Amino acid sequence: MGYNADKTHYNAATIEELHGALDAAFKALDHESAELKSHGQALAAAWEDNKSLQAYQASQANWDKDYAEAKQILSDFGVSVKDAFDEISNADQQISSWFEGA
Repeated sequence: MGYNADKTHYNAATIEELHGALDAAFKALDHESAELKSHGQALAAAWEDNKSLQAYQASQANWDKDYAEAKQILSDFGVSVKDAFDEISNADQQISSWFEGA
């Protein structure tokens, strides 16, 4: 499977847009997570002396763990997108400089 110029395309604006959208999604998720936790803490105060508090705390701990794992996966994806874009841009600049000197 060799290089095929007809199949090697990318759009820098689209990649930058994807990176920006991922960043915005992170911020929105963090906001929603904090809001959910705040509401949960208000409920926890009402449940202080019954078994519902234990169930809430267990659910919250599971949520925190799952959320942290999902956030790490998305963060790694965002870094990969940016790294790939940087590599493509650097390669394009290097190739362009070769032709400018020719």
